[in-house]
Amino acid sequence: NLDSLWLKKCNELLLMANNPQPPGKYVHESEDFVSDIIGNEALAGKRMQTGEILQLVDLCAARVAYKHAQCNVVTAAFDSVVLLQPLLHCDLVRVEGKMVSVGTASLVIQVRAHRQDMRTRGWQVLLTCFVTMVAINKDGSPNKGIPGLIPDSPEVEQLQAQVKQRKELSQQWSLLMESQPAEQLTVETVTDDANVNKTELLSIEETQVVVKRNCLPKQTNINNTVYGGEFIYWMERVGIQCGRTFTRDMDVVTICMNRIFFRKPIYVTDWVQFTAKVVYVRTHTLEVEVTTTLERLDGTVTEGPTAYFILLHYNSVGYKQEIMTGIALSQDDKDTLLACYRAKQRFLFWKQYDARPP
Repeated sequence: NLDSLWLKKCNELLLMANNPQPPGKYVHESEDFVSDIIGNEALAGKRMQTGEILQLVDLCAARVAYKHAQCNVVTAAFDSVVLLQPLLHCDLVRVEGKMVSVGTASLVIQVRAHRQDMRTRGWQVLLTCFVTMVAINKDGSPNKGIPGLIPDSPEVEQLQAQVKQRKELSQQWSLLMESQPAEQLTVETVTDDANVNKTELLSIEETQVVVKRNCLPKQTNINNTVYGGEFIYWMERVGIQCGRTFTRDMDVVTICMNRIFFRKPIYVTDWVQFTAKVVYVRTHTLEVEVTTTLERLDGTVTEGPTAYFILLHYNSVGYKQEIMTGIALSQDDKDTLLACYRAKQRFLFWKQYDARPP
C-alpha cells in the first residue's frame, strides 16, 4: 500500500512538472459584455418575462470564464437573482461580466445587467448576481490547471469578500432545505397571515403544471450539453404558466430566482419533465417550485435541477394586484405542511439576506 501511494504521488508530481500551472491573469484580461435587443417587436414596450435576460447572464458568465480559463466551461450554479426594474420587450440590454474568484477548477463571475431607458436614454441596473462556472477537459473532467486570478483593484478584493459571504449563505440555505422542523407542524404554525381570507383555496397538487420536452442541438454548447441559461429559461416558462393558472391571470412576472445548482450534465439526447407547483402565497406574490427529471438515452431516469421562482401578480397598468387564491392546508396532509413550512423558511431567508442584491 505504501508503494502504491508513493507511486501515485510520484505520478502526480511528474504530471505537475509536465503541466505547470499557467501564470495568473489580471481581472481586466477577461472582463467582457454581451448586448442585445430582446423580446418581440410586436409587443414593444410591454412587460416581458425574466428568462431571456437570465440566458444572457449565463452566456456572459461563460464568455468571461472561457477567456480566463482558455478551455471549455459549464454552468455549475446561480446565486440568488433579484430583478430590480421591469424588463420590457425591445429593450436594449447590456450584460457585463467580471471574474472575481478562481478555485481549483471553479470560476466565480460577477454579472451585472442593465437596460436602457428610452425616455431618459440612461442605463438602469436590472440585476446583479454571481454565477459559478467549472472549467473542464475534453473528457468532461474538471480542469485543475487553469490560471489563478490577480486582483487589480480594491473593488475586486471587496467582491471576493462578498463571494465568500455568499458561499457561506448558500451553504446555510442548502442546510435549511434539508433540515427537519424542530417541532411537529400544525396548520396554525405553518399558515401565513397573507394566506388567510382568500376567496379560493387549492391543494398544492391542484396547482401542478407538467411539461415534458426534449432538447434540441441548437440549445447545446460545445460540450454537447444544454446551456445552463437555456435550461433556466425553460424552468421559468413552466413556473410562469403555473402562476398564471393559479391566479387565473396572464399578468404575473418573475421578480426573483432562488439559488439553483447544476450537479449533473443535461445532454441533447435527454427528455426532460418539468413539474411546477405553487408552494407559498402572500398578498401580491407567490413562490413556484419547479422540479425536473431527466430521462437518459438508455432509459434511466435521474433528478435534474430544482428552482424556486418568486412571482409578482400585477394589474393592467403595472401595479401589484392582490392574489385571491391560497393554499389549502390540512392537519392530515403532512407533505403539504412540510412543503409550505420550507417555502416559508425560504421566504424569510430571502427577505433577510437576498431581497437586495450583493
